[in-house]
Amino acid sequence: MHLERWLTTDCVRAALGDPPRQTTIQVLQNALLDRWFARAHPAIPAIVFGPLALAALGLAQRRLEAGTLACAFAVGFLAFSLLEYALHRFLFHHAFGTERSERITAFLTHGYHHTYPNDPGRLVLPPLLTLPLAALVAFAYSLCLPLAVAEAVLAGTVTGYIAYDSTHFWLHHGRARSTLGRWCKRYHLLHHHDRTLGRFGVTTPLWDIVFGSYLPTRRERREVEAHVPRRPA
Repeated sequence: MHLERWLTTDCVRAALGDPPRQTTIQVLQNALLDRWFARAHPAIPAIVFGPLALAALGLAQRRLEAGTLACAFAVGFLAFSLLEYALHRFLFHHAFGTERSERITAFLTHGYHHTYPNDPGRLVLPPLLTLPLAALVAFAYSLCLPLAVAEAVLAGTVTGYIAYDSTHFWLHHGRARSTLGRWCKRYHLLHHHDRTLGRFGVTTPLWDIVFGSYLPTRRERREVEAHVPRRPA
């Protein structure tokens, strides 16, 4: 497998079911590439994309009425939450095969996070990868929407992305000080530690409810579990 040549022995071991007992491992053999293409500080999304969201919102508010601006922003925010859910459920938890190459691909796609969920350096994608994706989204919006509306929707989408990464980091490393906060942490951590497959929403359980993957956070849920597929052991 050509991809395997770029990976460390620890990474391959973890992908094949024998992860080193650490909180983090190096993925790429080249330490420089690993640092810039496979690792990022969790504050990076807010630092890099916060100004972009503010700039897009500032441009849009010059040409849109307040109500239209708010609606377009909300649509963009909601659109990202739906994208977050769809990627998490259908790409990250795609049923990869059992061949060696497929197991490695599954590990690199999302398995690393489930194996090392508290590694703060790999909770967000590096800007070298996310900036081109943001440019593609901005271009698509500009093609499909009036420019001012596209700017407002883009601001909402980018804000949704920042909210997602900030929330995800807090769910793993923050301290819950309210009933809602404790519920949110439990909801996400059960996604990691409960063998029942569900709870794909990170920033909101909305799409889990809409698409039938919502599961309660209480232990008493036998009737629900009977109808939900389980992860392989």
